[in-house]
Amino acid sequence: MAHPIYRFGEILRELRKGAGLTVLGAAEATEYGNYERWESGITRVGAQHLGAIADAFAVEDVPMFLYAWLVDRFAPTPKQGAVDLAQVNFTKVYRELPRTIVDLAERNDWVVEPPRHTDLALLYLVARYRRNQRMVLPPAARKPLPARAVDEDVLTSAYGDVIDDVVRLAARMLLRAGRSEDLDARAAVSNLAPLLSKPQAFAALADEVGGPLAMELRRFACLSCRVRDGLSGVVNQAGDTTMSDAVADLAVRLAAGDLDAAAPTFAAALERGPLPDVDTSLVVDMEAMRQRVESHIETEVRREVIERSAELDVDDLFDALEVVTAAAPAG
Repeated sequence: MAHPIYRFGEILRELRKGAGLTVLGAAEATEYGNYERWESGITRVGAQHLGAIADAFAVEDVPMFLYAWLVDRFAPTPKQGAVDLAQVNFTKVYRELPRTIVDLAERNDWVVEPPRHTDLALLYLVARYRRNQRMVLPPAARKPLPARAVDEDVLTSAYGDVIDDVVRLAARMLLRAGRSEDLDARAAVSNLAPLLSKPQAFAALADEVGGPLAMELRRFACLSCRVRDGLSGVVNQAGDTTMSDAVADLAVRLAAGDLDAAAPTFAAALERGPLPDVDTSLVVDMEAMRQRVESHIETEVRREVIERSAELDVDDLFDALEVVTAAAPAG
């Protein structure tokens, strides 16, 4: 499915207006005397200038800003052939992109390592254009910027739907991790483990998403607290002197499916006597929640298949086959 691409110069113009700057003011703020050539498209914006522009225009969504530059910079025009990023000097450009760390604020502990703005921009690119282990951008005419609501920013209006592709990419990786021995997919789950192990993370997500899914997320937050209570008993029996840290670490390891790393704690507890009694009601509650979520997912998948089947193109079909093949159990 073709995705619209917009001239980066037009996006710059809207961002400049949103920042309340004239062309002259933008030239001074970015320290680039020929700024107007960027907006007109006469001169391409160099990667080394993107950080200064984002600062000058107070761009809030820097990863999306970088993504807007990347697709306009590398996507060919209709008169050109498709561009495989492995065949161009992409490494040099990548090194010149802003390396600023994304501040996740109170959610910094949800990930193993905070990402950089550049990393997220490349994730958007991968989610939208990666096919069969290659990053290929098809020819695309530059479209006029879409109309947007008064309170909607230009980046969200132009490229906000790429987040849907990121969500689908993450879903594929989690699916592969659960159904195969794919090491890359399992590494992705390990990176999410800090989030998956925290009850407050799911409570916060529930506040954001709303609807039936929010109810399940809040239930899971409660169940996660009960799991941690059980882990506290195991850690205490194992004789760990830093119990709060040990419980958090054990929860992360279990969320990542790293049973080998968690085994020593359970072994130490067993040496001191029988493990604390299992909360059988917790198991029942978690199984019931799993069945509800699976039913909800199946219903939504069936609905989406019906809605999208009429507009399915060949690329989508092969993508679907690739996902199903990767997810199928061996044999």
